[in-house]
Amino acid sequence: MLIVHARLTGKADKRNELLALVESLAKSSRREEGCQSYRFYEDTEVPNDFLFVEQWESQDALDRHAQQPHFASFQEKVAHLVTAPPDIRAYQVGE
Repeated sequence: MLIVHARLTGKADKRNELLALVESLAKSSRREEGCQSYRFYEDTEVPNDFLFVEQWESQDALDRHAQQPHFASFQEKVAHLVTAPPDIRAYQVGE
């Protein structure tokens, strides 16, 4: 199993647009084969600091996710909604 943490900071004036984009991405991603969990959280102490927490069955499932049209669309649109590129980390978890 693979756990992915992707942290990003949204622009305050683009918050609603970012949240709508993430909602669409999460709904599509949760339907993908190999996706076990796909959540998006906001830090309660730092406004507009967000974290994706994803759980994937395997590296292959995550690789397929990265090739999906909804993920490519998200990547194109998110760049102008955040202050910097996301910090993405993946962790292999033993069964």
